[in-house]
Amino acid sequence: MESLTEFGKTVVGVDPIKAKLDQTVKKVLAFKPLLARIFKEVVEECHDLSFEEIEACIEGDVLISKVPVDTGLPVTQDFKEAMDMCTYADYIEKKGIEQGIEQGIERGMMQGIVSLVNDGDITLKRAAEKLQMSIPTFKKKVKEYGFTLMI
Repeated sequence: MESLTEFGKTVVGVDPIKAKLDQTVKKVLAFKPLLARIFKEVVEECHDLSFEEIEACIEGDVLISKVPVDTGLPVTQDFKEAMDMCTYADYIEKKGIEQGIEQGIERGMMQGIVSLVNDGDITLKRAAEKLQMSIPTFKKKVKEYGFTLMI
């Protein structure tokens, strides 16, 4: 059973015929060709578009009584929470990208240094010094990255 908003409960409680009419009107308004005509007349950005162009801009199915509008919270709180979630998601994505780049750079440096050690161009001690690590820490990192020291 669908949960109704307070207004919806009032409508249903007062007159079931009006509630049925409300659902019927919503279904009619969800018809994309009709929506396109309404948008063309009402939405300034759509005045110069054809009906087909407007319909193409209406993505997916038009959801009627599927997504609750009234959550019981003030709109300003809903908006703020949504913005906070979006900002947080953007922050997490950015941090993930930064960490990935850092790990990629570190892995590339480690691969290059290991190659120099394996080719005999620098000593193990010098490699560890260049990366500001102790020799045991350097060996541990080499293993973590799946590289092999040939010494």
